[in-house]
Amino acid sequence: MSTFTIQLMLLRAILDTTQQRPLTQIARMPGVNEVYRLTQHTYDRRSRDSVATLFLTRIGARVEIVYSATFGGKPLVYALSPERAQHFVSALRQAGFDQLADQDDLPDYDSTDSWLLERAAGAYTHSVILAPDLAIGRHEQVVEAVLLYLPEALRPVT
Repeated sequence: MSTFTIQLMLLRAILDTTQQRPLTQIARMPGVNEVYRLTQHTYDRRSRDSVATLFLTRIGARVEIVYSATFGGKPLVYALSPERAQHFVSALRQAGFDQLADQDDLPDYDSTDSWLLERAAGAYTHSVILAPDLAIGRHEQVVEAVLLYLPEALRPVT
């Protein structure tokens, strides 16, 4: 089994256990312009695995975070200023997110945190698997964009 497959299986399991809808379905909801979703797995269990969804709508932006086996599956919701949301989107564009492939240096086993970052707008979707602690180059730019403009998505819950 390849490294990519192992990481994808771990991250997809989080989406399944938190009962997340397909991103394309969310992107097609009335009023939604664009959606980003960050699925986060912590290898050492220092925090619950989580799924943070950024909704960009005509009237604003919000982040909904669902944690594995916590809060009865109900999301924590945070309003996000349109400016910060736009900075996040711009930072991902500068990193070339839409053309970015999965990170090459993923470990062969569950030994580092891993992320699945997805974007959807209408029928378009793109996703990238990365290990934030090992990211370099454009992958590191993506990690920095999340850390700087979407810190809510990374709030640990034990």
